[in-house]
Amino acid sequence: MGYNYNKSSALWYYIYQDVTKGPVTIEQMQKDYYIHRELHPGTMVWTEGFPDWRPLSSSELIHHIMFPAPSSSAQSVPFAPPYMRRPVQTPKGNVNNVYIWVIVGVTALMGLIGLLISGFGYPYSYISMAMMMTILGKSFLLAIVHLALNILFCSLDRNEVRRAGYQPPSLWWVLIMPVYLFIRAYRTGQFPLYAILYLVINFGLYFISSFIYTISEFI
Repeated sequence: MGYNYNKSSALWYYIYQDVTKGPVTIEQMQKDYYIHRELHPGTMVWTEGFPDWRPLSSSELIHHIMFPAPSSSAQSVPFAPPYMRRPVQTPKGNVNNVYIWVIVGVTALMGLIGLLISGFGYPYSYISMAMMMTILGKSFLLAIVHLALNILFCSLDRNEVRRAGYQPPSLWWVLIMPVYLFIRAYRTGQFPLYAILYLVINFGLYFISSFIYTISEFI
């Protein structure tokens, strides 16, 4: 008796933009085509019972997804390269988090440096206009360096997430780093400890600086 690929409980994998997606049901793949347009007849797919990856058009899925008629100039899609021969099923939490923790550490370091160069501990009445302009200039430069480091390490981290078989957050979220961290944790199935710690560090630095400046006014 042959394997029944038509049953709704069958789980499938497919390759979209060099990323292995799945497991998904036939119903989910229909949505991915009709809503996200991630599938076409040449998409490489795999499910239990397949000895290897094969084009979607050569599987039972072709009977479940209505593709437009191919043009006369359509060319055959080459077979999957060797690194796609088996679906990538990375266990949750197996993504390399080195660069994420570097981002958290850089945030703490930059925050401490920011406190040191911003007239930390001096009452505002003691800070001259020239000193204030110097502080603002240094703070701006520090912010640019911090952003550049975040972009660098986020780019490296996105490569690690993609290599593990997950879809990384958009690099634009580097402008709102906590959002990047929480999206990453959600997509990789990890507990967002690094995102929570990132927020704790930032709020902690803010409250420490506010407290010190308040106390210094009474000294």
